[in-house]
Amino acid sequence: CNKTEEKCRQMQWFSIEEATPHPLFNGTFNDIGLIRLNASVVFTDYIQPICLPKSIPHSKVEDALYTSGFLIHYDPTLQKDKFKTNKTTILKPLKVCKDWFKDYQHTVVLNELNFCSMDVPNDSVFLNAFTDHGGPVVSFYNNRWYVEGVLSLAVDVASLRPLVHTNVSYYVDWIQ
Repeated sequence: CNKTEEKCRQMQWFSIEEATPHPLFNGTFNDIGLIRLNASVVFTDYIQPICLPKSIPHSKVEDALYTSGFLIHYDPTLQKDKFKTNKTTILKPLKVCKDWFKDYQHTVVLNELNFCSMDVPNDSVFLNAFTDHGGPVVSFYNNRWYVEGVLSLAVDVASLRPLVHTNVSYYVDWIQ
């Protein structure tokens, strides 16, 4: 981030006061948690709250979802190997993830607590680069941003692969 850019000058730094994993987290399912920061966040043009989804998600299969996080991918031009990026991913039927993992002989159990997406081909040179697990997956609906999920599983392979997310709509009551 170039410190002369407005969005960088508005960065805020916090420590974690308390981290609470979901009480039924078992390493695979209920892969979600809450973090209490040590201070209040001041909202700016670049730091805004996000809406929780209703019990029925707004997004439908083939809708665009958006994610951001830190990539680990060496870029010889930038001479950096870890930097923040935004990516578009497309919501897919859960069967796409189930079939892909089965074809690659991975034992992964998926159910309605998860949803599946795939990166947009040619969206960026960083397609399939390792992304932050735990990063947000959001949608834009009726002029509002909604958190749809949290990235739970992305296998680092050279070919186009699906992403598995924890479906936040199943955890709204617990979050609140």
